[in-house]
Amino acid sequence: MNMLEQIRKIVNLNAYSESKYFIGFFESAENKPSEKVIIDIKNLFEKFFIYMGSECWIITSLVKSLWPGCKLNGEAKNDIEALLAGNWISKKNIDDYIDKELPFCTFEYVQNSHKNLILPLFRLIMKYGCLSGHVFFLWPKYEIVIYPHDDIGIGIIAGNNIDGRLKAIKFLEEMKDNVKYVVELKI
Repeated sequence: MNMLEQIRKIVNLNAYSESKYFIGFFESAENKPSEKVIIDIKNLFEKFFIYMGSECWIITSLVKSLWPGCKLNGEAKNDIEALLAGNWISKKNIDDYIDKELPFCTFEYVQNSHKNLILPLFRLIMKYGCLSGHVFFLWPKYEIVIYPHDDIGIGIIAGNNIDGRLKAIKFLEEMKDNVKYVVELKI
């Protein structure tokens, strides 16, 4: 099974939290997209990545979404350029896909090569809202999918793999002790 097929098996692309295997999420208790909070979430993601210790894939269909509420300042423009250069978002605009499914691309996440793109990705999703489409980090060995969301946090979905489900639950359980975040487990 390829990575996209595995995503489609685990994730309800219309409503992630309605996925059969949805574990839960954490989000900022402040509910404000400050740089400090987004950096903290990035650091928590990296902690999770190290905790998983196995191959990870990025599955993305992100495109620029230049709707009127999108605040494109210099930082956001730089973030878009960084993600375009890394092929994390399509060079096309959302208008190019009206009434069409956004195409997915998949590639292996290499921490040393891709680590510097996590913060721009999280900022664009959580702070600026300038992207449309999907982005998932998939650990195929454990059937774990995590995704950043615009509620300033991260969601986790884990398939049938028992070890994967236990790892995801343990991570969110540990997050409950962090008063800066609201954690919801749906198991």
